Amino acid sequence: MVGAGLEKQIAEKLTMSAHVGFTYFNGLNTQKQGSTQVYSFGLDSSVFSVEHKKMMQMYLPVSVLYEWVKNHYVLAGFGASYSLDVSGTVQDNQVNTKSVYGYRSGFNPLDLFLQAGYQFKLNDQISFALWYQQGLLDATRNAYFGNNATDRQTRFGLGIKYSFSRNGQK
Repeated sequence: MVGAGLEKQIAEKLTMSAHVGFTYFNGLNTQKQGSTQVYSFGLDSSVFSVEHKKMMQMYLPVSVLYEWVKNHYVLAGFGASYSLDVSGTVQDNQVNTKSVYGYRSGFNPLDLFLQAGYQFKLNDQISFALWYQQGLLDATRNAYFGNNATDRQTRFGLGIKYSFSRNGQK
């Protein structure tokens, strides 16, 4: 995950945070197969499969941080992510394999999520964070993939935050 955002202290022990960033969801493990058959004087039969690997996303979480002990924060948040593209592996005739982008069919582009975590402020500019994020919506359209699986995005994250100061203020 890579992102940039803003923080504003709203009370003595409460801080509001919002940022926008880029990430990917790599737990797709979905596959779509198809085949074409032409029988005439010659035989033209092709089989292909697309195995989806990663979904590239823009995300926007809004969080509230509570300082329960000096420099130790717990956070809770809500956010949304939007899928920009999906990368996958295409195999045709069970022989040729290549990595491609753009196979977005069958995927829901929008997801809403909840997050919770912990942040430790090392000094005025550097913080370390650990968080859990749970998607609320199914990432795939089951009718397209012919299954009844629920593909909710679950992420654990570990991050380093660098805070810039502006005009002598944090």
